[in-house]
Amino acid sequence: MTSSSSSEQKSLRLLTPPLRLSIILAAALSAVGLLWASVAQIPIRTRGTAVFLPASGVRGIFTQTSGRLYLYDFIENQQDWIRLAHSVRNGDDVRFDESKIIFLSKKLLEDIPDDDILADVQQINYFRNEFSVKKGILLARIDNPSLRATLDQNLQDYLITKSSALEVINEYQRQISIYREELIAQQKYLDGMMDLRQKQYASEATVLQQQATISSLKSKISTTNGQIATTRQSITSKYNELFSALSEVLNKSMYFATENLYIDTYLRQTRDFVAEAEQFGIVMNSPPRNPSTIPIFFSNKNAAVVNPGQKALLRLVAQEEQDQTTSTNGLLGEISSMDSYPSSKNTITNLVGSEGVAALISNQYISPTRGSIQLQQDKKGRYLWSSGFMPTELKSQDTFEVEVTTKSVRPISLVLPGLLRILGLNSIPPKPESVNAG
Repeated sequence: MTSSSSSEQKSLRLLTPPLRLSIILAAALSAVGLLWASVAQIPIRTRGTAVFLPASGVRGIFTQTSGRLYLYDFIENQQDWIRLAHSVRNGDDVRFDESKIIFLSKKLLEDIPDDDILADVQQINYFRNEFSVKKGILLARIDNPSLRATLDQNLQDYLITKSSALEVINEYQRQISIYREELIAQQKYLDGMMDLRQKQYASEATVLQQQATISSLKSKISTTNGQIATTRQSITSKYNELFSALSEVLNKSMYFATENLYIDTYLRQTRDFVAEAEQFGIVMNSPPRNPSTIPIFFSNKNAAVVNPGQKALLRLVAQEEQDQTTSTNGLLGEISSMDSYPSSKNTITNLVGSEGVAALISNQYISPTRGSIQLQQDKKGRYLWSSGFMPTELKSQDTFEVEVTTKSVRPISLVLPGLLRILGLNSIPPKPESVNAG
């Protein structure tokens, strides 16, 4: 009896006041932690890349041939021959106006003057997005010696063929005039002969011979008319070849604004040599200075969990590289749309207007998938930043690392399944109901 009471006193002495306080604090902290894990929300984020451009209407200008590049000052009162060139290239009804086609061909064979040339593209690239261009304005030309030589050869062939052919046609027409005069005389002689034949003064053989002479004259006239048509056809053939060569020069070496647009960037300088299929500019359909919606790209796997309405933070890539202290600051935005299928590199190039940016995105993501993100702006159209101020001036083609909050979860939901598995308390799925036959 005495030993039992003494052991109880020893166990009570083990729970000293400091130990009891620690147990109480641990229990309290556990309760608070459990409460936090049940109530708090942890954001789940996925990453993507956005480009500071309008979400649509951006495209690159690519060369159709190689040669020396000449950028034009896109003034509205360009020379008359340039407007004529646009009309011909646009398929207007001037193809059969020979004088205009010859004039335009000769004009394109002249050396390119410096009058309307854009000598310094820096004024375009520095003041981006401020240069609007109306439809039909000439933006650039490429001087390709091979195309120019082909046009020159076809122009000379046409002029020589036409000159000699017209002389031949004139000679044929003179022969036809002689044949017709003789035909009239022979027809009158036959008419008189027919009167004599009725009076038995002319034999039937003589009449037949005269009719054969008239038929021969008619045949000569018909043959000569055919020769005239063939000669005219040779002129037409050479004219078509000239027009084809002219069209090739216009389509491959002259670059017009196909609609009202804005110049964003020129990637090459005037008089630079450019290769075929090389990009030398970026244009846009709408004023892109402050786009409200810009394109964003994810891997196809991450895109599957991104939906419209989700919040996003956009941080400048250059900002992270140069100043890590400001990398947490970024634009505020919201996903506005998301494609269901990946985009090809060509599609991405068309969307962002730059092969370099398209290559960066294609190399960064497996099966890149496009969406669009709406940037938050105040009533004055200024972008909203997470820090409340804009740390730098945004430029076209700037890229952002984007964090999109796809969902929020309670911390307990992340650890509870694992804890239940450890304790062997996983819920057992119900057995499928058996179907009794009959």
